[in-house]
Amino acid sequence: MAAVIIQARMGSSRLPGKTLEPLGEATVLDWVVDRTLAARRVTDVIVATTTEPNDDVIERHLDTRGLRCVRGSSADVLSRYALAAQSTSADTLVRITADCPLVDPAILDSAIELIEAEGSLCDYVSTSIDGRFPRGLDVEAFTRSALLEAAEQAVDPDEREHVTLHIYRSTDRFFCAPVVCPEPL
Repeated sequence: MAAVIIQARMGSSRLPGKTLEPLGEATVLDWVVDRTLAARRVTDVIVATTTEPNDDVIERHLDTRGLRCVRGSSADVLSRYALAAQSTSADTLVRITADCPLVDPAILDSAIELIEAEGSLCDYVSTSIDGRFPRGLDVEAFTRSALLEAAEQAVDPDEREHVTLHIYRSTDRFFCAPVVCPEPL
C-alpha cells in the first residue's frame, strides 16, 4: 500500500490561492484529496505545504477535514517531501500536485502496482515519461528509499525544487519506467 503526498501552497505566481479556490461544491484541494482517497491502494494521504504564513490557511482547512499536513521549506520542495515521507511508514510514495483536481484513482493504482509488483525493479514510475497521458493526470510513484536517497544526495537547486528530478536524471542509480496509458486519451 502507498502514501500519497500532495504538494500544495497558496503562493502560486500564475493564480495565487488556487489551492483553495472553489471548484463546484468543493475546493480544488478537496477534489484532489477526495479523488486520491478513492484509489484502492492508497492507505495514507499527506499534504506537504510550506512554513510560509500564507499557507496557514491550508493547514487550518485540512484540520477541519481531519487530514494530515506537513510543513517545510518553500524553495526546497524535495526536503518537504522527505519530511512527509518520514511521517508515514509506507514504502511506496506517490507525488500529486494540488492543482490536478482530475487526478484519476485508477491511474494512481496502476502506478502503485508497478512499483509494488512482485519482482519489480522500479524505483520510479511516471505518467509523464512517454507523454501519452494528457496534462492534469500527472502521477509519479517512487520508493521511499529512492526519495530519501535523492533528498540526501541532490545538490542542484533545480533538483531541490523539483521533487523527482534527481531520481529520473540518475538512471545509473534508479530504474525508471512509464505508467503506460492503455488507450490514447
